[in-house]
Amino acid sequence: MKYSRYNLRTREGSKLIVYNTLTGALVVIDQSVSQVERSMNSTNPAFLIPQDLIEPFRDHGIMIDDDYDERAIVHLRNMSGRTQNELILSIMLTLQCNFRCRYCFQERSGQVLTDEVERRIMRWLEKRVPKLDRLSVDWYGGEPLIERSKLLRLNSWIGNLCHEWETDYIVTLTTNGFLLDAEMIAYLKNYQVGHLQITLDGPADCHDFSRPLANGEETFAKVFGNICRAREAGIPISIRVNAWRPNIERIPEIYAILEAAGLKNEVHVIAKPVLTSEANPCADLCLDTPEASERIMEMYLEAADSGWIVLPYADTLQGHEFCIVDSLGQFIVGPDGNIYKCGERFSKEERVGQLSGEGELILDETEWSGWVAKNPLSFPECSGCKYLPICMGGCSMKRKWKPEESPCVEIKYAEGNFLRVLVRNEQNKKGG
Repeated sequence: MKYSRYNLRTREGSKLIVYNTLTGALVVIDQSVSQVERSMNSTNPAFLIPQDLIEPFRDHGIMIDDDYDERAIVHLRNMSGRTQNELILSIMLTLQCNFRCRYCFQERSGQVLTDEVERRIMRWLEKRVPKLDRLSVDWYGGEPLIERSKLLRLNSWIGNLCHEWETDYIVTLTTNGFLLDAEMIAYLKNYQVGHLQITLDGPADCHDFSRPLANGEETFAKVFGNICRAREAGIPISIRVNAWRPNIERIPEIYAILEAAGLKNEVHVIAKPVLTSEANPCADLCLDTPEASERIMEMYLEAADSGWIVLPYADTLQGHEFCIVDSLGQFIVGPDGNIYKCGERFSKEERVGQLSGEGELILDETEWSGWVAKNPLSFPECSGCKYLPICMGGCSMKRKWKPEESPCVEIKYAEGNFLRVLVRNEQNKKGG
């Protein structure tokens, strides 16, 4: 027998935490720790490990038979997830925005989804929906609620089409939250919206610095109030925090603010580092990936120590892709009818296809395959990486457009605290 190549481990006091990224098994060892560590470092592990641990380790995939090919399992998972029975769309209703976020990566434009493109989308979906098991649509922008009437009209039409063909319809909304009024909340609740993603960049002063209105006015109070009302209505909320130098010290305060509002573990908080862009260069205020990862994971650990569930559970981190962009059935529909894979850039040079007047999806096979034909095992830095079952080759956007940035999953740069957070999550899930 041998140890899995996908084991992570760290010490916490006298205990040893072991996590297998392939199986999702998380084990805390509080006896014979030094012996287990020697065994894990040995070329003859079964000889050194305490015998009463062999079967539990084998059951959890921490130890495997000598001829077991784990990389074949990773490859199979990666390939098996590439189904086209689900269509995953982001529909950009507009490139307009009522905010002027200081780090925004999008080119500011007055472009809106035209009536002609709306008709093309409808013709396309009339052909595709009867063949689908599920359709997921994220309403996106710019700020999609600026084009509220288009959202309501097209969303209701899609919902009726899916109902006719008994196709599951999942609705989400990526919004800055400022225009999320009571009427819109009621509409989304009626549609059983999957979730809203809304950004809060820390306490009010941090958020208002990063995310003012176009006229410079503050936004935190109104956005936060709308979050509270949407959650009270039962709508799932994901809070995104964009981490950069102006707010990195203050981000942990967001947990206290949410808890004081009765939202502890009622919303999910995810922090991601700001990246500089051609549209809005801000490299001097950005954290590099290792530093950002360490700081964010420290924040997560502090929150987890206070009872927050801050990451997915250990056995749910495995997947067949790094990002939804890797899926065959995922597309972003621009306001002009151009089709994109990644929301980082929207220009004719970055499109992978377009919708024709007849509602046909015309793909540029070369550009499209550059996103979806990724084989994680083909990257030398990934083939032997312990994080591969979670990362699946990392961020394709960074590989394609930002080679100076690490494409790796961020938890890789804060392994010890990542494992500690997973343990706290399990404890918090069980109520302490």
